[in-house]
Formats: sequence, C-alpha cells, structure tokens
Amino acid sequence: MSKTLAELTDKFLSGFEGCAIMEVVDSFRSKKPLVEMMSFLLGLPEAHLHLTPAECRWEEEKNANAAEHYRALGNALYDRRLTAQALQMFSTSILLAPHPPRRPYPAAGEKESLGGSETPFPPFSTEEEEEDEGKQVLSLAYANRSAMLLELKRYPACLRDIGLALRFGYPKRLRYKLVSRWARCLIALDREKEAVALLDAALEGLGSLPCDELTLANAKVSLLMVRQLCRKAASSSKGSPSFSLSAPALAKEREFKVPKLKNENRSAPALSSAVKVAYTRAKGRHLVATRDINPGELLCVEKSFATVLDSEVTGICSHCLADHKGIVIPCPECTVVMFCSLECQQEALSSYHRVECPIGPNLTGLGLPAHVLLALRIVTKMSFKKLKKADLQLRKEVETRKPATLGLNGEDKYVSSYRSVYHLNTNQAQRPDLDLFNACVVAFVLLKLLQKSGRFFCGEEGQPCTPSHEDLVLVGTALCSHVLRATCNGLTIMNHTRVLEKTLHVEIGLGLFPTLSLANHSCDPTATVLTYQTGSLMMSLSFIQKGGEVTRSYGVSHLHMERKERRALLQEGYHFLCDCRACKGDWPLFKDISNSLTLICLKCSQPLCPLSLQCRNCKIDYNKPLTKKEAKVSNRYFWMEILHKVETAKLEFAFSANPPVNYDEDEKKVICDMLRLLAKYTKHPTKIVHAVRNSLDLWLMFWAPANYFR
Repeated sequence: MSKTLAELTDKFLSGFEGCAIMEVVDSFRSKKPLVEMMSFLLGLPEAHLHLTPAECRWEEEKNANAAEHYRALGNALYDRRLTAQALQMFSTSILLAPHPPRRPYPAAGEKESLGGSETPFPPFSTEEEEEDEGKQVLSLAYANRSAMLLELKRYPACLRDIGLALRFGYPKRLRYKLVSRWARCLIALDREKEAVALLDAALEGLGSLPCDELTLANAKVSLLMVRQLCRKAASSSKGSPSFSLSAPALAKEREFKVPKLKNENRSAPALSSAVKVAYTRAKGRHLVATRDINPGELLCVEKSFATVLDSEVTGICSHCLADHKGIVIPCPECTVVMFCSLECQQEALSSYHRVECPIGPNLTGLGLPAHVLLALRIVTKMSFKKLKKADLQLRKEVETRKPATLGLNGEDKYVSSYRSVYHLNTNQAQRPDLDLFNACVVAFVLLKLLQKSGRFFCGEEGQPCTPSHEDLVLVGTALCSHVLRATCNGLTIMNHTRVLEKTLHVEIGLGLFPTLSLANHSCDPTATVLTYQTGSLMMSLSFIQKGGEVTRSYGVSHLHMERKERRALLQEGYHFLCDCRACKGDWPLFKDISNSLTLICLKCSQPLCPLSLQCRNCKIDYNKPLTKKEAKVSNRYFWMEILHKVETAKLEFAFSANPPVNYDEDEKKVICDMLRLLAKYTKHPTKIVHAVRNSLDLWLMFWAPANYFR
C-alpha cells in the first residue's frame, strides 16, 4: 500500500535530529527565493530517500475477460428489454477492454489524429482484412452500446460508437448491422440522402462478406428494409461513395462553449467594456467600473486555464466536467479517467493526461488536495521545452515590468495563458514558514512523479531524457509557486441542481480563471460568480458607480459569520486583513439586520432624519413634493413617491421572482429593478436587499447553463 503525502513528510522529518532539523527548517523562510528552497531540498539525500513515492498500480486494470463478462451481462439485460441497465454494462465493458497499442504520444498541445480517418472507407471493402480477437472485444462492446443508444434516440452518440466500433476492427461479416444502424441515425437526423448513399454502397459490396449465403440474404433484407424508410430521398448516384471513419466517430451530442461578451474590454477580452483592470499598491491589480453598472449586468465570461475533477465525483467528464450520462469514452490505458467524447479524450491525451496517466495511482494514493493537483495540471499542460523557455522570459518580466502590466501579452492584452497564471499573486511574503516548507515538499514529490512518468522530461524530438539538476530546480520551483497560487486563486467548480424545490450545490472540482482571480474579496460583494463545467460568469449584484471596485466573495460573508471569524479565515487562507465596508462598519449578522428601510440623501448617501426627512449634512428637504420642473433637473426626491415605488416593486418581486421559477429575462428584470431602487434610495445593509440578491444569485445558477453556455 502506497504512503500518503503526510506519511512521506513525517518519514522525511524523522530522519533528522537536533541541530540538523533546525538547519532544514531555517532553509524555508518567507524572505528566501523559492528557487533557493527547492535547490536546497533537491540537495538533501534524505529527501530523495524518503520523499520518493513507491511504485503502485490501479486496483482494477484493463482485462479482456472482465470486459467480455460485462458485455455478456449487457446482452442478457437487453434480452429482458432493460435498456438503461444494459447500456451501463456495455459502458463498463468498454472501460475494461484492452485498447490497441497507441502510436507515439503527440507533443503537448498537439492533437492526435484518428487512425484511418483520412482514408476513404467503403462499408464493405474488397481487400482482405485481418480480424484481431483482442481488438474485437472493444469493437463488439462499442457496437452493442450503439444499439442501446439508437433505441434511446441518442443519435449523435450512436454514430460516434459506430465509428469507434469500425475503427477498432468490428468483424467484417457483421458489419452490415452497423451500416443499418448508421443509416437509421442519419434518417432520424434528416440526412436521408447520406443514408441512401451509404445503404446503396453497402448493398453493392455485400458479395465481399466472408459468410454463408443465408447470412448474406439476411444482411440484404436488413439493409433493404432500412432503404425503404428513405422514401423522401432522391435516388443516389451510381458507384460506391467514400465514407470517413471520423464522420461518425467525432459526432458529439452537445458541444460546450464559453461564449464571448457582446461588448468586451479590448485589453482584457474576458471582461465587459464596463470593467477594467486597475492597480494600486494597497490593492494590487483589481477590477473597477469604467461606467455606472446596474444590477444584473454580465461583467466577465471566462474559460478556465486549468481544471481538476474531484476524485470522489463520478459521472463527470475528466476533461470538460460535463455529465457524460454513463456514455463514456475511456482513457486507452487506465480504467479511472473517463471522457464524454472522443474530442475530450484527444485533447486530454495530447496535453496533461499523457503525462499524468502513468502516475495516476500515485496521485490517488498520496491523498493530494485539489489545489496541489491543480498546480500539477498547470505544469503538465505545458511541455518541458515550453516551460523551460517560458520560465526564463517570465522571470525577466517580474524584474523589468511595472506591476500594473504583469500578465499582459505582446499585444498588451490580458488573456488566459500560462503568462497570466504565472503572474498571479502567491502571497509568499505574508505566508508562515511552515506553508513554504509544505509547498516545497509537495513540489518535490510531484517532481519525482514527473520523472517516474517518463513523458514529461523529453528532448527536442520528443524522446525521454534525463533532466539535469538545474532542470529539476526549474520545474520544482514552478510546481512550488503554482501550489501557492492555487491556494489563493483556485475557484471551486459547482454543480447546481433543483430537487423538490430545493437547490443542491455540489463541489465537483477546482479551476483557475486568471481574469476572475483579479477580483478582490468583499464580505458584501458587488458581484457574484457562477462556475459551470470549465466556464465561469460574473454578474453584478448591486449598483456600482463609475470608478467603484468590482468585488466577489472568497467564501465568507458578513451575513453568517462574525467579523473576527471572517478575518481569521481570510488571513489563514489568503493572507490578508479584510477591510471591506462590512468589516470596517462591523455589520451585523443577517438575523440581526433591520427589516425597515432607511432613505438616504442622493448627494452624500447619508441617512435622512427620520422625523424631518431632511439630510443633516446637505440640508436638502425630501419632505416636499417635486414640481414638474424640479422632477426633470432636481437631485432630490419626494419620500412618499419613492416608498410607493419600493412597495410596488416589493409586491411584484414577491409574486413574480421570489424565488425564480422560469429563469427568464422577465424574472431578471423584476429582480434588478428592485435592486436598483434599493441601491439608489436606501441605506445598506437591509434584509430585503439580501433577499433580492439571493434571488438574482439563484436565477443566474439555472439561467446560465440553460441559456448562456451552449
């Protein structure tokens, strides 16, 4: 049994006594550069002896017999018409079936091309084809699952499985079954001309099937029956058309994309033009409004630079974090990592998973927290060659650039990239020495695993190489700094579901969003953030004046936690003392907030005198009705008119959007109109404001996945 990270660390420290351990501890101080700490640790024989993880393997590995067993169970369930259960068995069979040997792994960032996808594929070629029994286990499982998907009307997924069954050597004598299924999917998708061309080519090539006359007759009848369904299609041209294996194999039911904002910031495309990146010594880089922002405006739409899936979460694609609904495309080598599509599989195998797959059992056995895995993912997305080149350039930028320009690329744009990730804050100077020691130890362990992988440290032509001490220090320092960054900047990925009128929030992973990371914390935030799969949205929760800061919550709020406790948690996790307006004013908990509304002066924002309804500072009288002329130009209001508007808006909110039901634009308008009134005319905090904000937050959770992320 492999040791956990805590056990490895304890074993390492137990190898020192007295002055020796003090020397080790003294080498990890916040004032020292991380590169010196990593170099020191790599020079300790005790570190190599005790911090090197032992070899370990997955409990369940690819096995042809097990795959065939589950396929037989699936067939038995299908005979009983238990389609959903049969689908699950066939998916398990695909997961366990040995895959054919892979071609050499592509370089990081380069996609692997589909075998045979560029060559024409007649349904029944006249060439002799070798039937590999080992590959047939996999191809038969894909073929069986495609039959279930056809019955369930999951046509794109069915086409994909047909293509994969053919790719992995489905027996030629049975291929007419897949052609029939393929054509039925095309018909269902209103692509009848393609179906006719496919069926005519198959009927013409039936004579090449290596089977008896009875089977040939059955195959012909099967294809002709499907051909009869194509009544609307015109007769196909003579000759055998060509078919690409990639056509069905790459079919995807629904593609996830993070859309762009309509009016984006030219220098930071993930941001709305209403927001910009600013810099001060006190706040560092942060986000401010370039104009007045109303509640409910989209301020940021960003795709993560890197994400990791929680190891305890099932049913989710390891790459895009979508629900794969049990229709998995597995990793060709392991039985743990699963994808929702061939595209996701290829993208993962062409970057991080090609490196992480051989060390997957170690990563699980060590019990590493999510932020550590995220730090590793940031590095494995880069090739060693690219990381080495980037490190030299980015270190120079830290020394030569102004803090306000860090993260900007050659076009002076702030985009999601390794550069913007590298320049995110680590808060090293504010961290206790123990934090830095732990970060260096975990980076050392990850470095050892990258060496074990054999796929990260590669030469110019992609061949494995032995890294030098300088190379190890460079990669180790990068890992250590990303561990520190991930703790400060990692954003939890959530799944939001509605069950019996209750909202369930489930953490499924951790992601790094470089632009969103620039938003500072407030215990009374002006914006809310939604994460969905690998995308994120930030929407304004309140009215933000031009020049005002756009803030989000780092997980603590004045509504449910006392100031002392909030500040302690933020100091421990993010290493800063919160001085937001809720902390400065020591705002009460939600249960102690007043239900009554207090009107404020439009000029100075101070509360009006409750008796005279005048501003004590500005001497403006809000107790007099406005004349028609005053209504157009005056900076005051008549209090009775405003209270009437607020009460009317409260009633509409209570009946139409508390809580939201339809998650449409009409509900959003009711919510935002209410927030605008309260923000302009009333003193904060009040219970009604938080109730309305909560409704907007809830509205965003269910509106965005259905209407924005398509």
